[in-house]
Amino acid sequence: MKKLLVFALSVVFIVSSIGLVSAKTKINVWISNTFYQRYIDVFNQLHPDVEATLVFKPGIENILMTAIAGGEPPDVARISRQWVASFAARGGLECIDDYIKRDKIDLSIYFPGAIGECKYRGKMYAMPFNTDVHPLYYNRTMFKENGLNPDKPPKTWKELEEYAKKLTKIEGGKPVTMGFIPTFGNVHFVCYYWQTGGDLFTPDRMKVAFNNDKALMTLQWIVDFVNNICGGAKIVDGFKAAMANPTTGADMWAFMNNKLAMMIGVCTPIVTFQQYAPNLDYDIVLPPIPPGGKQVTLMEGFGFVIPKGVKNKDAAWEFLKWMSSPATQVRFSQLGEPPLGGGGMTIVKDVALNAPFFKEQPMWAKAVNMVRYGKFFPTTPVTGFAKDTITKMVDKAIAGEMTPKQALEWAANEVQKELDKFYQASK
Repeated sequence: MKKLLVFALSVVFIVSSIGLVSAKTKINVWISNTFYQRYIDVFNQLHPDVEATLVFKPGIENILMTAIAGGEPPDVARISRQWVASFAARGGLECIDDYIKRDKIDLSIYFPGAIGECKYRGKMYAMPFNTDVHPLYYNRTMFKENGLNPDKPPKTWKELEEYAKKLTKIEGGKPVTMGFIPTFGNVHFVCYYWQTGGDLFTPDRMKVAFNNDKALMTLQWIVDFVNNICGGAKIVDGFKAAMANPTTGADMWAFMNNKLAMMIGVCTPIVTFQQYAPNLDYDIVLPPIPPGGKQVTLMEGFGFVIPKGVKNKDAAWEFLKWMSSPATQVRFSQLGEPPLGGGGMTIVKDVALNAPFFKEQPMWAKAVNMVRYGKFFPTTPVTGFAKDTITKMVDKAIAGEMTPKQALEWAANEVQKELDKFYQASK
């Protein structure tokens, strides 16, 4: 009887042990785009001891710190890299330096700017995933229909204004077609301001540097363009609302339906147009520049982070490592089998600059060639806040709530206050 009991207990112990060994570590991944489910599925197939679940969360940058403070953070979150330093400075992210060292991750294979955005005070708090340049897209068909040479796109702000006037048609107070809207598309104030030679912060990153004549000239140009060429803020808002499309977004929908002749955007439209408008006749070039300006294109992207206090940090790191690995990035670039795609440019330099896919696809080849003019947002604890505040600044000026000078001063003061707050707290 005693032997039988011992045998029974042994069986229970063995079965229990097997259950413990085979149990999967479950991680929740916050992402604001359900497109990434295909990545989650492949990750789970390749990592049998980890089960990742995509949790759709719009506006993660606005809610992540609350979740961390409340003790219920996700295991992994995808955030805009401009926010990495801000979250790290507030103690919201796990430093991943030890993992990088342990697994011998070579950070030199990535675009330096993307790695820079993942750091705070020299330490890594995120792994980059993608990047983009911001070219000018122009609709060759609309150019031809309006007597413009499709082989000679605008190269200067003045030419952009002239082209936009010819391509904009407003009838009965309603827009029929728009030539160009400086605030429509995946575009930001810095796309224009950096062309003037301006910077957002001083070299030591202690003071804001965009309350100056160059920034005022840029903001005034944007406001005048909207009022004098686009018909004003109300007409622009009406056009955006009329073009709304949940699949492609209003800007790409308007462009591929010959309603918008030019726009500045990321690389996503290249993939979108291939899928939804394969016969669209368009091209991409570097954005037009102001008098005495220089060629520059904004480069930015997302990164994956491990919030502070997660229970499954090791499994979370495996996800970060896999997403940024060259093997995954090749599939992101629609090369591997099966291609995963993504609509952006890989952060692995060798893949982006040398992969046949990017060289053989005309639009991608042009986009990759623009990398030499690329510029990333500077890394500070308030870069994400600054980006959002500057967007509000532009909105206030266009809406007439403030003059361009007032809006610029307001934004500079708001960002400087936030910057001072961080540096004072760190003393």
